[in-house]
Amino acid sequence: DMAAVGGRAPLTAKWTAAADSAGVISSVELVLSFESGCTGGAAGDLGMGIQFSDNCYRHEDFTCAGAITTSRKPGNTAVRAPGVIATVPLSEEVIERVAEAIGMPADAVREVNLYKDGDVTPLVCGGNVIGSERFNWNVPSMWASSRAAWHVDARRADISAFNTANRWRKRGLAMMPIKYGMALGDFHIAASVRIMGSDGSVQVVHGCCEIGQGLNTKVAQAVAYRLGCPLDAVVVGDTSSMNGPNTTLTGGSGTSETACAAALDACAKLVASLAPYRSPDWAQTVSAALDGGASLHEAGWYQPHPAKPFQYATQGVGAVEVEVDCLTGEIQISRADVMMDQGSPLNPMIDMGQAEGGFVMALGYYLTEEVLWADATNAQINLGTWQYKPPAVHDIPLEFNVSFLAKTPNTSDYAVLGSKASAEPVMALGAAAFYAARAAIKAARADAGETGTFDLEAPLTVQRIQQACLVTAQQFKLK
Repeated sequence: DMAAVGGRAPLTAKWTAAADSAGVISSVELVLSFESGCTGGAAGDLGMGIQFSDNCYRHEDFTCAGAITTSRKPGNTAVRAPGVIATVPLSEEVIERVAEAIGMPADAVREVNLYKDGDVTPLVCGGNVIGSERFNWNVPSMWASSRAAWHVDARRADISAFNTANRWRKRGLAMMPIKYGMALGDFHIAASVRIMGSDGSVQVVHGCCEIGQGLNTKVAQAVAYRLGCPLDAVVVGDTSSMNGPNTTLTGGSGTSETACAAALDACAKLVASLAPYRSPDWAQTVSAALDGGASLHEAGWYQPHPAKPFQYATQGVGAVEVEVDCLTGEIQISRADVMMDQGSPLNPMIDMGQAEGGFVMALGYYLTEEVLWADATNAQINLGTWQYKPPAVHDIPLEFNVSFLAKTPNTSDYAVLGSKASAEPVMALGAAAFYAARAAIKAARADAGETGTFDLEAPLTVQRIQQACLVTAQQFKLK
């Protein structure tokens, strides 16, 4: 498969920015180029990359444009968080470089440029009113509370002392936010709910695919909640276009909430049919309804008609601390902290697993999963895990803390039971590991006498880390 089919489209970008001495970045221009291989599959990466390119920051003058390029390599296609996982770090790169240029801490530059209530995102990024009832905004408060709770300033001081005392091992810490807009306009979802027999058994079927994201569990819970029946009475049937016709897609992290919405639509009709027969006992309610001739089979449909591309945003902040070996380039993630605003989660445990898994998956993109090509043949030359390195057990942070913002239901008109999407929204926070490594490399370069700015490519493999640390044989001296 790896030899015949491409993967995530690589991004090459150019940018310019203007900022004042207080760190306010007034102007940003981003130009994107996604390599699509021999097909046009990277068009989705380009579209989403542009829409998410502002991340959490307001700039008076902001533009982002780009194109896809083709080559003789296998065709690339959309992969989890397409485009977003590449352009959000580009926004963070602007922050980092501006901070270096004006001599301010990068965190301070981030804080001064965060969107505030009443700001409007650029049209190419959705044109949403930040902090409105339909697009709530919790990043500034999450940033402030997390920075204090995670003791970021004290840890930076400890890192500085460690780096001063150690020549060949360096530590770094980076903190960043994420705004992941959810576009639900393409989700057209069918579902049906059937109450079968006087024992109150319930079957729900929908047109979406359970692929490990916990979709069926969430749908079953939503049905039990709305009907007022025991959860163990609900069975989720197999996905079939016969039972869930005209469903458009499974993907984009919006399937769980939209499938729940379709099932809830069917349940609302059943609740009305059951109302005259309702009693505290579910089985008795169903038996009475059947005796009364009620139809207990209803179809549900979800098809929103939003006026804007994004109906809300899942938001979060993350901080990552790493230690690198300057001699070998090896990197260890010592600690990662993540806080996500999931609204009122449809299932907190499932969403927690999605947040943890999405973050670790992203670590591969930023640190290890380098794709190598033969120049003469355009063939991929690292076709197995001996050379191509997805995240493994030793890549997981030694201390990994993930939490959800409490008691903040999603207030959007399109919210399903106050929830927000999980899975892809957390992924770009993995870039904090990249920038934490950059901070460690910067300390190593300073010891080597190089204090100027420098470029780094992702993934930040051990080879790239070692080379960026500027270690030479002349630096090895016996004391």
